[in-house]
Amino acid sequence: MYKNILIAFIIAIFAGCSAPAPKPETQPSWYTSKPKDYNNFYAVASSADVDKAKKIAINSLRTEILSDLNSMFKKEHPILGKLDENTRAEVLSHNEEICMKLSMGSATQVKSKEYKGETLILVSIPRLELFNQVARMEADTFTTIKQMYETISEDIAIKKYFALKPLMSQYPTLASFTAFKEYAVSTFNAHDDYIFLKNLRAQFNAFKLNISFNVLSDANSVQFAQGIKAAIEAEGFKVSTRPLSKDSLKVLITSVTTDSQDYSFNQSSSLVRYTTYNVNKKPIFFRQHTFVGKSRKSYKDGKRQAEIQAISSINKLGFFEFLGLK
Repeated sequence: MYKNILIAFIIAIFAGCSAPAPKPETQPSWYTSKPKDYNNFYAVASSADVDKAKKIAINSLRTEILSDLNSMFKKEHPILGKLDENTRAEVLSHNEEICMKLSMGSATQVKSKEYKGETLILVSIPRLELFNQVARMEADTFTTIKQMYETISEDIAIKKYFALKPLMSQYPTLASFTAFKEYAVSTFNAHDDYIFLKNLRAQFNAFKLNISFNVLSDANSVQFAQGIKAAIEAEGFKVSTRPLSKDSLKVLITSVTTDSQDYSFNQSSSLVRYTTYNVNKKPIFFRQHTFVGKSRKSYKDGKRQAEIQAISSINKLGFFEFLGLK
């Protein structure tokens, strides 16, 4: 009997030794490698507090979406091409603005698991929901811009350039909206919108490259030429004595200056005429301004004050309107 008991005891010991050890606790696969599909965006997070974990997951989703959007413009876009640094910076800024405005209120907790004192969660939000939000942000901006483009009927290049300028100001915003919609919903066809933006930018930049200004002045108007030259170059055009193309222009500045005493001030009043010619020497725009400067020193210094007034007027109106091109 004792022999049987001993044998049973030995068998029990060996049986216990051969039993598999308990598996270590691991993170679920949905947490280590979150799902991906065409219907939802997913995000994971962990925290001792479930609500906090959800907030962390939503913030990480915003960050991921922004990173993916920005990567679309990192080097060269397949349709839009390579953007200049300023335009690219504006696009990235709009990408961030879009992501920060997205409402994640409809995000739902799909799965959860307790792990080492924290709750691991998986949340999802429909891609179409975010697509529709961005579509509402965009409203009818794209449609309006296209309609405005179709109605441009200017036959003078510089006037067409300035007609395109407000449209181009919307380029970064529209590029961001289009990229997000393409990213969110795979069935969205962004090709036509991208082509429109590509052609708009190409035409706008072509005008900037082909239009140059030759700024001339009579002896009395030399100081009034500097401000307009600076404004032209600030707009991105080239000031050149030789025309770059058939769309280049010549600005002739003439003036009449009258000096007088205003109490103890030396007053210099200049009537300045700005005439713009095309390459065929035909006057196409004209505008005149009167600038008055005062100085206790001299009439010459008074005229310098008038020049400062002219520069201030250029900055206020913009050289386009200042020259009478509008």
